[in-house]
Amino acid sequence: RSLIVKEHKTLLYPEGTACADVFIAGEKQGVAARPIFSGALMAVLYWVCMKLFGLWNELPRLLHRLADVAYPNATLAVNVTPEYMGIGYILGPRASFQMMLGGLLNALVLIPLFSALPKIAPWFGAKGVYQTLSDLGILVENQNLLPNALQVHQAYGKFVAIGAVVCAGLMTLAKSISVMGASVKTAFDSIKDQKFHLRLRTERDIPMWLVLLGIILIFSFTLVLPYVPGKYPVSVLMAVLVIAFGFFFVTVASRLAGVIGYSMEPIGPMMFTTVMVACLIFILLRLTSVEDQVLVLIIGVIVSTAATNAGATSQDLKTGFLLGATPWKLQLAIVMGVVVSSVVMTGIVFLIDKSIPGVTHAIGYIPPSGDAVFPAPPANIIATLIKAVLTGNIPWGLVFFGAALALMVQLSGMAAFSFAVGIYLPLEVTLAIFLGALVRILVKRKEKQQTTPPSPSDMNHGMM
Repeated sequence: RSLIVKEHKTLLYPEGTACADVFIAGEKQGVAARPIFSGALMAVLYWVCMKLFGLWNELPRLLHRLADVAYPNATLAVNVTPEYMGIGYILGPRASFQMMLGGLLNALVLIPLFSALPKIAPWFGAKGVYQTLSDLGILVENQNLLPNALQVHQAYGKFVAIGAVVCAGLMTLAKSISVMGASVKTAFDSIKDQKFHLRLRTERDIPMWLVLLGIILIFSFTLVLPYVPGKYPVSVLMAVLVIAFGFFFVTVASRLAGVIGYSMEPIGPMMFTTVMVACLIFILLRLTSVEDQVLVLIIGVIVSTAATNAGATSQDLKTGFLLGATPWKLQLAIVMGVVVSSVVMTGIVFLIDKSIPGVTHAIGYIPPSGDAVFPAPPANIIATLIKAVLTGNIPWGLVFFGAALALMVQLSGMAAFSFAVGIYLPLEVTLAIFLGALVRILVKRKEKQQTTPPSPSDMNHGMM
């Protein structure tokens, strides 16, 4: 309620708003629905012309790749697809421009800088590109070539993005703490409220006592998870961190989904951040064994799942808010969907797991053949990241550098969140989103011209 209702004009929740517009247009029919079908038809024609007939390049790219240039790996690229431009159209020019700035900084400044001056990376406590990639579980066959832009971003840029996202999240949380505090107070007051049935239908949320019961169940379930190494009190620490990080990143994820949309939400940095902070706490408590690594992994998985659900749920609730739905009914439906999908997906994972001969539950397991059946690069990166942090092998300088960038951007008056996400996402995505925002400016300007009545001078001129 504090994010979706009280910050209605600030947080747009693009996908949720778009879904509401589709529903409204469908109800009105006729002229109101025409823009929806016109946009869909334009998107289909665009894809047919590009994919089927190849009338233009799907991903125009300008790359400075030569090893002897002073500005290597500088890249300009744009992936002008209907979905990215649609997101930019909904977000508007301000947020889209800030995301593009982050992408331009990464593609035209950070990546070329680290590529041209490899001695800079050790200043931030980082190793060479190929060594860093190897530590993250990403193997490169020919290490005699100059690292490409993607490799430099994976080795250095993502750590800068993680630092920027964390700093932006902390600043946003600090700004929202008064609103969140008032929201929590109202929620707890509702436990004693005996007039639930007298409230307006659109203000009836799931009772707070039921929410607290759900938190207690999650805490208890985390304590008794089967096959989890480590016993009391380490299991209690794990459960406490799950609740604490979950509260923080659910708030961050919902706000991010409100600014840039659920499809663009950087769940990766959130999980990286959860893992790194949990690792720091474990290091302070001298918990660095292999079993402790598994506990950190479980914390990261549960929290990132909560953050992912938060973004999707917020879009649904935004649609309901715009349509005048009853909140508690929508929330109950979402809970039912989560339960059903959890059971189904768990079953699928177990079936896949049983289909791999000789598989074990050890982290980083590789079959006897040497080739993993499901390589899962992100999972390998997370597992390797946990080992790197617990063993002190992490470029903290890059993380703090990203945090400093986010702080400077926030102090300049821009939204650090949008800028940080722009560093993390590929430039071709953020640039396409910005082009969609430019289309919105042109459309709105045309609409304004059509709706503005003619001035008296224009009328007199027409009469003459």
